[in-house]
Amino acid sequence: PAGRVEFWLRELRTPQLIVEAAGRRRDAATRLSGERALLRAALAGDLDAVERELAGEVERERTADREYWAPLRRELAELRRQRGVS
Repeated sequence: PAGRVEFWLRELRTPQLIVEAAGRRRDAATRLSGERALLRAALAGDLDAVERELAGEVERERTADREYWAPLRRELAELRRQRGVS
């Protein structure tokens, strides 16, 4: 089903699998390449570029995660200080 193909093209994190999936479903990969830039490299069969793009995706997710949790961590630390718990 198309929905499943699109899910995997959005979510795969293994460069070889990304290239393989994009090659098998070129139409869907082309359609999603504006949403996930590494699919353009996958369609070209450029494994090195896919790996670089994937590393960038991972780093952006980690940064977003740190930014999301930072205020919550500060709030938790403040609550612990107020209660005298370390």
